[in-house]
Amino acid sequence: MLHPSAKESAPPQESQQSPTPSVISIPSSPALLRTRGSIASLSRLSGSSNLTPYRPPALTPTKHRIIHLWSETWGKTTALSLNNQELKRQETMYELWHGECDLIEDISMLQRNYHDSLLRLGLITESEAEQIFGGIRSLLPIHSELRDELTKAKGPDGSIESLGNILLKWVPKLEIYVIHCANQIRAKSVLDEKRSSDARVEDFLTRCLESPFSRRLDVWSYLDVPRSRLVKYPLLIKQILKFTPENHVDHKVLEQVLRILTNILDRVDKSTGLGRCKHVIGQIDLSDEMCSVLRRATTLICDGPLKTSQGLKLQCFLFDSGLVLTRALSNNRLSLYKTPFEVGQFKVVDLGTKVGRNNSFLPGSSGSGLGTKHVFKVETSSESATLVTFNEHNKKQWMLGLHRIVEEWQSSHIHNKETSDIDSPRKAPKIKASLNIRGANRRNLLPRGKLQVVSAPHLPSQPAGGQAMPSQPVRFLRSKGSICLNQTLSPETHRICTRSCTSLRNSAQS
Repeated sequence: MLHPSAKESAPPQESQQSPTPSVISIPSSPALLRTRGSIASLSRLSGSSNLTPYRPPALTPTKHRIIHLWSETWGKTTALSLNNQELKRQETMYELWHGECDLIEDISMLQRNYHDSLLRLGLITESEAEQIFGGIRSLLPIHSELRDELTKAKGPDGSIESLGNILLKWVPKLEIYVIHCANQIRAKSVLDEKRSSDARVEDFLTRCLESPFSRRLDVWSYLDVPRSRLVKYPLLIKQILKFTPENHVDHKVLEQVLRILTNILDRVDKSTGLGRCKHVIGQIDLSDEMCSVLRRATTLICDGPLKTSQGLKLQCFLFDSGLVLTRALSNNRLSLYKTPFEVGQFKVVDLGTKVGRNNSFLPGSSGSGLGTKHVFKVETSSESATLVTFNEHNKKQWMLGLHRIVEEWQSSHIHNKETSDIDSPRKAPKIKASLNIRGANRRNLLPRGKLQVVSAPHLPSQPAGGQAMPSQPVRFLRSKGSICLNQTLSPETHRICTRSCTSLRNSAQS
């Protein structure tokens, strides 16, 4: 195990005395001591009785990524001839290109060192690998395409003249993140469950964390790198647009790219919120049909442990559709504690602080003696729940979340009511004439006594006395934002499209 020369120089009679010697003479040559693994090999050869227990290796230097600027690498000579605005533009585009290279390196390392190794060692199955790492493989060709296109667009000095059309063609491909980010909630759950149930997986991931290639980052940090990169794209594009002159060919194109990217990010946020809601609802055991609160939930506002006034421990979830109170079961499942409080049907009451027994199960509590309870109450016409938080800050977070969903529901409810009032013919308000006209046109108006206000689009053809009125021009007065009507419109159109439009016609006396 040491060196061929050391093996030949060993006396033969010593090797014949005992096949497993308990003591081995260490050569005095420094070169032999410097060989890799020499000390570890000596300890292994010294017999089972002298083996020391396993100790984690000493910390090794981690791999740090050195951030280089474009002016320090590619544009050392070109940067001197550029103005400050163009220099910042080139730096931002170089940051975009360099970030793509780092992202591709992280995804490749994750695929090679984690995904392939876990499968080769038999620590996870194919289905589990697909649930945890499945979406990563589909992202690699998309980001490799952007890196290659930006590399082709570079000039001899490393500068990029135009990238608007490249981004315009590439950004729509980020639609794949709508599904990928929604599946990340499930991937995190499967990974945590595997780590807690299998000690071999936890040991493997711990050894990877201590290795230099991981840069002291956990496996989930690498699984979440693409999502973090997606959020950074709008900031980079806005920065490039800021330093791009208005007469440049990329200016209008980048504005269009930014609008497309913002739309994609909105869809990603909605899908992520919906995926998180589905994951939480999937942990709740429902005996009957799913209630409307859980069925209409699209966003999880906040969640965490709370306690009732009787000391019962609860796991609470605040959705955009209402508040759900659950209890933890022995099989890591949840059961409903009460009927969920639907938004629009409950009110929140702040009960202040009270002195009582400490909430030992909550973070930040000492576990015994008297302490301060931060209490609030949620009640409907039929039932109520008094909930205790572990500090004032946590109470404010829950109160703000509850008031937020109530205000959003009220604003949407009022908006829907106004829309229905406009669309409903039965709720159309009475039309009143407005003669508040200023300027030169005021002189051309007839006196008030010679005008007739008509509230329907069909004007009367005869006066009250029965005489036929001569044909006179019809004047329409409208306020800002309304629509002028004429006699050709139907009564339904008149009632639907306007509230303040009035038709004025000369009376028979004129």
